[in-house]
Amino acid sequence: YRTPFCFLENRPQESEIIVNYELCRECSEFSSNRDEALIVVRIEDPKRIGQMFSIKNLKGRIKFPAEVGGQYRICFTSQVKPSVSNPEGILLTAKFSDEVILPPTDSNVTLAKDEHLQQLGKFADILQQRTKDIEKYQDYEIVREGEFKDKIAQANSITQWCVIVQTIVFVTLGGWQIHTLKNYFVKRGLAQNITI
Repeated sequence: YRTPFCFLENRPQESEIIVNYELCRECSEFSSNRDEALIVVRIEDPKRIGQMFSIKNLKGRIKFPAEVGGQYRICFTSQVKPSVSNPEGILLTAKFSDEVILPPTDSNVTLAKDEHLQQLGKFADILQQRTKDIEKYQDYEIVREGEFKDKIAQANSITQWCVIVQTIVFVTLGGWQIHTLKNYFVKRGLAQNITI
């Protein structure tokens, strides 16, 4: 009675301390027609800033935001004097929940928005860089295509000149051969008055 019974509980930052409590069944006589608290609970954070809770029900749950990570001190103090029928006073069973709940605080929402915006910004930067790479590749392909067309035009021009030169050579050789054969046959007397 009036003596605190304390627990130490480690909790991460931005989580909650959840205590599920249950009083003994024989304690129902204390809670009937009773407005004052059966048990007072005090929870202190690692900075020794505390908050008080009053337990009036036989069973329930206490939630406390653990904004700072570290070791929390939870103390239970009975407000009921022992009696002849129940000399031990109130018996309490408390269980600490292992679940970590992130409360939707404004800081968390702002942090989530900032992280989301940062991810969108990074994605936009990646898209912009890829667009620039595509534009550079397109410019390279245009230059390469122009160079290829110039090479093809140059090759066609060379081919045309080669055909012209070959034709001239063939006509010249043909004329020379005909002239040579004509002179040969005339000198030998095998042909007379050959006109070409």
